[in-house]
Amino acid sequence: MQYFTTGQANIVVADLVSKTGDAIIAGTVNFYLVAVTGANAGKWFRASDSSWQAAEASAGSATYKGGSQWQLSIVTEAWTAGVHYSLYTKESGDLNIPYSDIIIADDADILETIKDISEGDMTIDTTATPWQIVIKKKGTDTELIRKNLKDVNGNNITDVTTVIGQQLEP
Repeated sequence: MQYFTTGQANIVVADLVSKTGDAIIAGTVNFYLVAVTGANAGKWFRASDSSWQAAEASAGSATYKGGSQWQLSIVTEAWTAGVHYSLYTKESGDLNIPYSDIIIADDADILETIKDISEGDMTIDTTATPWQIVIKKKGTDTELIRKNLKDVNGNNITDVTTVIGQQLEP
C-alpha cells in the first residue's frame, strides 16, 4: 500500500521483476493510475494532459532507481482527498510479472483528526440511553466521537448495574 498527500505531486514506486525472476533494470516502464472511488472511479489518469480517461491511459514513464525499483512522480491534479486508487505497471516488452498496488490518502486533515481524538477529552454520558462515550476536542465543546457503550457481551449499557457486563449488587 502506498500513500499520497493532496495538494502536491506524489512519487509512486513499483518493483519490477521479469517472468524469469530477474530484476528489470532497463527498458520503458509505464505506470497506470486508476481511480477506485470518487467522481473518476474506473477511469485512468493520463499524464499527457492531466485528464481522466475511460480507456486505459498511462500516468507516465517511470525512472529506474536501483535493485528492481522504478518510480514516477505523478502531478498534483491526479490526487483527490478521500479517493482510493489502484496502481499497476507495464514494461514495454511485456517482460514483467504483473504488479498492482493500492494508494490511499495521507491527508493532513485525517492526521489532524486522529491527533485530536487521541488528545481529546473523554467522558461517559450517563444521561443518554444507552450510555455513550464522548470524545471532544481538547478544551472545547466540539464533539469528535459519540458512541454507545456496550458490555462484554455486546449489550448496550443503560445503567450502573451493567457497567462491566456483570450484575452489580445495589
